[in-house]
Amino acid sequence: MLYRHGDISVTFVIFDVLTVDGRDVTRVPYFERRRILASLVLRSPQRWVPEAFEDGHALWAAVCEHELEGIVAKRLDKPYLPGECDGSR
Repeated sequence: MLYRHGDISVTFVIFDVLTVDGRDVTRVPYFERRRILASLVLRSPQRWVPEAFEDGHALWAAVCEHELEGIVAKRLDKPYLPGECDGSR
């Protein structure tokens, strides 16, 4: 659901998908969940699926250089584990 309050517009950034048509996909690797997410055709001015990047160090340098808020990092080969953090770098 999207809300608009005065001149403030809202964009929903979608990083992951956990269920599709009632099917739990949390146990499939992130690269497969990204493929599923891309197939859902969610692009619009209010919904956006960000690109995936392979060079995390270069991405972080760009984020810092442009003073952006941050990044969401997920390992491509890992399932979604609620409440858990891989912790490896």
